[in-house]
Amino acid sequence: MIYPVKVKKKPKIIIVGAGIGGLSFAYKYKGIAEIVVYEKNSPDKLGFPWYDSVKADAFSDTKIPLPTDGVSGRKKIDMFSPGGAGHLPQREKTVKMGYEIDRVSLIKHLLQLAGEKATIVYGREVTGLIKQSGKVVGVIFKDGSKEECDLVLDACGPFSCLRKFVCDNEQDYMPLPEDILYCKRGMYRIKEGVKVNPGNEVYIKHMGGSAISWCRHTPEGKYLDVFISSLGKPLTEEYLTQAMDDIRMRNGALSEEVIVRLERLSLRYPLSQMVYDGYAAVGDSAYATNPVSGCGIDSAMRAGSILAETINTAKNFSVASLWDYQSRFMRSVGSTLIALDVIKRWLDTADPADIDWLFGSVIGEEIVTFLNSDNALKNFNPKMFLDKIPVAFDRKDLLSEAFRVFSSAGAAKAFAMLIPPVYNKKAVLSWRKKYDSFVRK
Repeated sequence: MIYPVKVKKKPKIIIVGAGIGGLSFAYKYKGIAEIVVYEKNSPDKLGFPWYDSVKADAFSDTKIPLPTDGVSGRKKIDMFSPGGAGHLPQREKTVKMGYEIDRVSLIKHLLQLAGEKATIVYGREVTGLIKQSGKVVGVIFKDGSKEECDLVLDACGPFSCLRKFVCDNEQDYMPLPEDILYCKRGMYRIKEGVKVNPGNEVYIKHMGGSAISWCRHTPEGKYLDVFISSLGKPLTEEYLTQAMDDIRMRNGALSEEVIVRLERLSLRYPLSQMVYDGYAAVGDSAYATNPVSGCGIDSAMRAGSILAETINTAKNFSVASLWDYQSRFMRSVGSTLIALDVIKRWLDTADPADIDWLFGSVIGEEIVTFLNSDNALKNFNPKMFLDKIPVAFDRKDLLSEAFRVFSSAGAAKAFAMLIPPVYNKKAVLSWRKKYDSFVRK
């Protein structure tokens, strides 16, 4: 008698969204699972039409090849305080530690790398998750159809609709109002025959606003990259006009020819739990953006790479097996991001006059470089601030508050590093409660 041979079903991983974290994962994954990427947009709609900064070691550490197009050296920036009392440059040594990368070129590059191992489907929007006995077992599409899988990798971005199906804390479903940065970013062609301001300028609490603006040169030299933002509240036409008028006054080479895009960004610390049974969030979907710069390329690449390394050796897709990804990511990246979030929230609420005074009397080039560094908390040296005590003696209240905030940031980073190395529900819940308390009072 001939008995039929049972063929073990090949596991399937569905990546929702052609984001940097998900594509990095697909490239780094070495297992046998079938990988399908579902992206709601068409290929020509992917990526933002501008350059962003990325640390050089993001590529060397993850072993993801550097794109051959759209890459240049990082540009030095000058920071201006709210009232113009302070103008401070960034040190050259920090500038040399990274790249300026065209985001459209980067996405095309990652799509090509991921396409060697994954099937990429465009125009297919995922709006929900299928769950059985608390485990994610598939996805639901906008048209109501369903598809089962063994793991869903959420790479939908900061406003992912999938988190609400797994997160047990409603504050994690979507960014809270105070976490949202509303911004307008445009590439303005440079006028011919007009002298161009050579600086790359960042304006803190620009024109009495709540966030920053900037005007930077694009690497190819054809455009000026203008960014105007508001934290927690949508941009008004009145404020946009005032901010743009000021930037035009400082940069007479700005033409009217522009590529404009309005966006919302999430500036908050990483999720306290990024993995559940059958589910993992990476990059912006895990809120793993830099809360100061707003850029998440570096974090997303590292998250995708770490998750792939975890799954390459995991026995299954349970929360216990996936937890190693979260533990490693939190120690290497997330702990610094929550510390920076603590500092950012203080700066967001600080009186502009206090920031002016700090720029004019306390903050020097070394501290500006520190605040703009990707390894800020890792390289924190209290001597930078202690050396300023004689100058700041007449503002002891402000100095004391700044010291308290930086101490709290250090404590947040240290505690985040204490994340349980293996998954134990009781230990994880206890850690999560304390971790969230550094920001959510």
